[in-house]
Order: sequence, then structure tokens, then C-alpha cells
Amino acid sequence: MTQYDSEDFSYLDIRDFFDAYDRHDPYMLAAVSQLNGDLRDSAPHLLKKQATWYQEWVWGGKRDLLTGLRVRNDKFIYPAK
Repeated sequence: MTQYDSEDFSYLDIRDFFDAYDRHDPYMLAAVSQLNGDLRDSAPHLLKKQATWYQEWVWGGKRDLLTGLRVRNDKFIYPAK
């Protein structure tokens, strides 16, 4: 019996993981790599630039990974006060 066979299996909300993600934690890096591989094996269409989620992501704009600020023409875009 796997975790998927259980009747009380509930889905994880991936948004919770984005909030807590630490790109320097080796366990989190390993988990994300595993998820990427599982997606590639089971749902490769989700890893293409034509995927709906990716198009939504792109509309959000490029952000600096350390500050979270938007970046345009290699300059930070600060939020309006």
C-alpha cells in the first residue's frame, strides 16, 4: 500500500512550500530536484513554457531572488509608497 492508496490522503498545497523555501537548505534543494524529476516523468507538459501556470508566472515579472523586488533593465523597481 502506498500513500496514494489511502482514502484519507489529502493534497499538499505547493504555495505553502514557496513561503518556506530556503534555496541554501540541501534537503529542500533535494526535494525540489525530486519534484522536478517526478514532473518530468509523470507530467512533462507542466514543464513547458506553454503551460498555463508558467504563462501566469511570466506575467508577474522578473524578480531579484534576494530582495523579491521587481527587476526591469537590470534595475530594481521599488513599490509605490
